[in-house]
Amino acid sequence: MALQKKDLNRLRDLYPFQELKYVYDEQGQPSLVLLNMEDFVGLLETLDILSDRALIASIRKGLEEIRKGKRLLTHAEVFGGL
Repeated sequence: MALQKKDLNRLRDLYPFQELKYVYDEQGQPSLVLLNMEDFVGLLETLDILSDRALIASIRKGLEEIRKGKRLLTHAEVFGGL
């Protein structure tokens, strides 16, 4: 289905949204998902983080250290005067 800019603008006007919205087809099935730009960018950032295995391993390690009661460092202790 080819959408023109006027069609996209009409969709935006018909479905003003601040959160995720589903557009349903004639059979009542969700056929389209609308996201505002802020949510879309957040979704892309989340996918980027989740695809970084080293980062996820580091996060898990840190959460485990917190669970075990390891003392956390302050921002100043980690970064000094930066």
